[in-house]
Amino acid sequence: MGYDKTVTELFEEYESAKQQLADADRQIADAELQLEEGKQQLADGKEQLAAGKEQLAAGKEQLAAAKKQLDDGDAQLAAGKAKLDDGKAQLADAAEQLAAGKRKMASNSAAMANDLQNLEEMEDAQEIVDAGIKILLANDGIAEKVTDREDYDEVLAAAAQAGNLVNRSEQAEDVTSQYVDLEARLANLKAQRTRHRCTSPAGSGSFPAGTAHR
Repeated sequence: MGYDKTVTELFEEYESAKQQLADADRQIADAELQLEEGKQQLADGKEQLAAGKEQLAAGKEQLAAAKKQLDDGDAQLAAGKAKLDDGKAQLADAAEQLAAGKRKMASNSAAMANDLQNLEEMEDAQEIVDAGIKILLANDGIAEKVTDREDYDEVLAAAAQAGNLVNRSEQAEDVTSQYVDLEARLANLKAQRTRHRCTSPAGSGSFPAGTAHR
């Protein structure tokens, strides 16, 4: 076999091959470096993915907590509205009771004025006594007190406060334990009515009740 190439050509080919081999080595080194960088990027990506999953889980927890707070707020709002509605209803009831009380007070005042007018127009002492006692017993709480012997003074105070008794005078030592004789009661009533008319500036006609009636 013969050689057609000169030494120079062969040397040049050798140098070229050597250069190609060096280039290949550099490319391999670059590829290896890129591979390592890729591995590092992959590891970083995995870490970022794990961190993203943790953030997603935390976000879900925050969302659940926010929803619970919203639900609790709705429940509290509903409870507050229910209390407000109850308060409005109670206020309406109180207003109605107040209005009813005012109406009753006005009615009682008118009835009391009428009763007092009727008493002032009466002349018969026994009729005045009977009518006065009837008015007393018609007042709330008086009838119950009259039946209690130990509350006689309280009965007098309540009656006087209601405007039904004027210049009350009690002579008996224990009027709650017995009935007063009608004649003595009439005499006492007439005497007190006479004294009252004498001392009254205009003879108002108000009657002094002589006894309590049980």
